[in-house]
Amino acid sequence: MRKFLCFILLLQLGLSLPAYAQHDEIDISSGIGPGVAIFNVSDWLMKNDFEPSKFAFTYSASYSHYLRPFVSIGLVVSYFTDQGTNKYQNSLITSSDSILGNYKRQTFIIAPQASFPYYIQHGFKMYARVSVGLRFSYEDYNYNSIAHYPSSDHQQFLPVTQITPLGFRFGTFAGSFIEFGWGYKGMINLGLFCKF
Repeated sequence: MRKFLCFILLLQLGLSLPAYAQHDEIDISSGIGPGVAIFNVSDWLMKNDFEPSKFAFTYSASYSHYLRPFVSIGLVVSYFTDQGTNKYQNSLITSSDSILGNYKRQTFIIAPQASFPYYIQHGFKMYARVSVGLRFSYEDYNYNSIAHYPSSDHQQFLPVTQITPLGFRFGTFAGSFIEFGWGYKGMINLGLFCKF
């Protein structure tokens, strides 16, 4: 009987929570210019400079759960490919780099994320988002004719982040968004969302 009463009490508490606590959200997006393709701290420390031949698009899908009004935590999965020139930095100060060859890279990312609002009005939200996760890259290097650098394939697991200081969301239960930040989703990220 005590278990039954506890169950009823918990059920009543759950039903009395505001509607926002029961919203989950799914979104899909595409971003341009992922920071991983432009600048990577670990590559820079090893004096490698991967210069993409063009901006890469990142494709992401995420799930978020709202804990408090408009504050959410969730998980994001992203994918992008890029290619370009692989250079070795002869000096970290000057631009006297040696071109080693070319690279092609496929990158998969999985990361938890959190979102915090600045301003909320019916059908509009301005917010910040932050995420830290793990990147898996499969990289194919074709080096120029340098004997001690044969062409090779690499698989890497590296930490990755996304810092989005400014995002705008339009719509209440479904709509679109635009985010400006730096990291694996890109400098500009556009997408659609749906709450359920």
